[in-house]
Amino acid sequence: IAVVAEALGTQMPIEECFEGDVNLEIEHSGKVKFTIDNDKGTGKLAKKDEKTVLKIEGEEMSVTLDGDTLTLDDVLGQGVNIIFGREGTDATNPENYLTEDELALIGDWHSETVEELLGDGPQTTMDGVDNINDALRLTFAKDYTVKVVYKGQEMGTFKWSLVYGLCNVESENPSVYVATNEDGSLNVDYSDDEDFLTFKCVKDDAK
Repeated sequence: IAVVAEALGTQMPIEECFEGDVNLEIEHSGKVKFTIDNDKGTGKLAKKDEKTVLKIEGEEMSVTLDGDTLTLDDVLGQGVNIIFGREGTDATNPENYLTEDELALIGDWHSETVEELLGDGPQTTMDGVDNINDALRLTFAKDYTVKVVYKGQEMGTFKWSLVYGLCNVESENPSVYVATNEDGSLNVDYSDDEDFLTFKCVKDDAK
């Protein structure tokens, strides 16, 4: 069962790259039945230069087997690697493939400072909250969702993905853009119908 895809040096949930099902069925003979974006076909596993390759539609893709995990490189020449997990095993759990940068995001975050678009720089106070820590709170989960709480009000739970230090949060109102900093903090641009603010956020358990 396809679990995650790798492209441009980053991993992402398989549904980010393909709309339909992606899976392989490997028979003892080496024959392979495949489904990619609901297109079905057959292929063949073979040895080439001491490596395992999968031949599909005239294309050869390198295959790496590691326990219950199988990785296909450059699927059908699309520049995307796909990691498969053996059906019925824990290898099909997407949480097992989170990168170090993604794992660093997982958890609860709170605002430490806030800056208005045309303001005088970062501030540690804000109208509408008694404590700046309660101005913005984010909870990133391993299932690629993040809960956003603004001024004590839950604004929703949205999908997120991380590419080269920029975290894309799939929300429109509020709009949330997240960038990671070298010191482990986050810069969060938050905007809605009334506010356009930049928060510096730190993890709740940060030392």
